[in-house]
Amino acid sequence: MYKEYISGLRLNLDDKSLLIDQGGADVSAKAGLEVLASELREQLKDEKFSKLKAIATPSGTGTTALYLSTLFT
Repeated sequence: MYKEYISGLRLNLDDKSLLIDQGGADVSAKAGLEVLASELREQLKDEKFSKLKAIATPSGTGTTALYLSTLFT
């Protein structure tokens, strides 16, 4: 939907332009979330986080939370 919106703005998008999907909708987001999950696992080993029961993340479509939850199951 946003691609149509941006196209509707009549911006000059050419081969020198990069359009990045929002949040987790971009396939490259999964790789970034794998890094985030790895960093979180390391931090959760710290005693002050040992009793943590939930992690909250801002969400639009929920894709980020979905990817992240699959990396912890």
